Amino acid sequence: MNLYVISEIGYMYNDKNYVRPEADAGIPIKAFKTKKNAEEEVKRLNREKKYTPNENPATEFYTVAEVEVADEDVETYANAKDNAQEAFKVRQKAAQKEFKAGAKELFKAHPKLKSFGWKQYTPYFNDGAPCEFNAYMEDPIINGVEDLESGERWSSKTGKIERFSEPSLEYTLLEPVKKFLEQFEAADFLYLFGDHCQVTVPRRGKIMVEEYTHD
Repeated sequence: MNLYVISEIGYMYNDKNYVRPEADAGIPIKAFKTKKNAEEEVKRLNREKKYTPNENPATEFYTVAEVEVADEDVETYANAKDNAQEAFKVRQKAAQKEFKAGAKELFKAHPKLKSFGWKQYTPYFNDGAPCEFNAYMEDPIINGVEDLESGERWSSKTGKIERFSEPSLEYTLLEPVKKFLEQFEAADFLYLFGDHCQVTVPRRGKIMVEEYTHD
């Protein structure tokens, strides 16, 4: 039996236009039993997703490929989406359990860590690129401090980064906090805490999730 698989094309921006890498075969996202239904869906998707970086914008972001599948595998293929959703539910529960246990161990290993947090959201504008959800784990807020002082700065006299003071307490806690957060993916945080928010994890008490306003 033949199936018609829709793939999302990846593009790179080369200062003039969006171009498709030669080795990019696309990312499969949907499959149809009939070519007509697949082509109609591709047209709809391409209409909704247009970039116009210059006078020669990319307009095709999805394509259809015909794939031959053994008859005995068709039912399995049809149920793949349901299986994937079930697996994601298991992953969500595991992430929730791992986050709570890991945060407890993080506080235990670092007695001076009173709280840590971060911002997570989907941008409303991304200079023509897709607006995708992200959890900004690389810039955590530690003990309520957002701008962490490293004790270093650029010297125009020497042309080098020089130390002018000892790093702040919060800065010394930066790496263990980041290491803990980077165990998880953005999708995990979206499930755990939602979109457009700032999350604060205190040593004691409940995790606080506050609305975050952004561009």
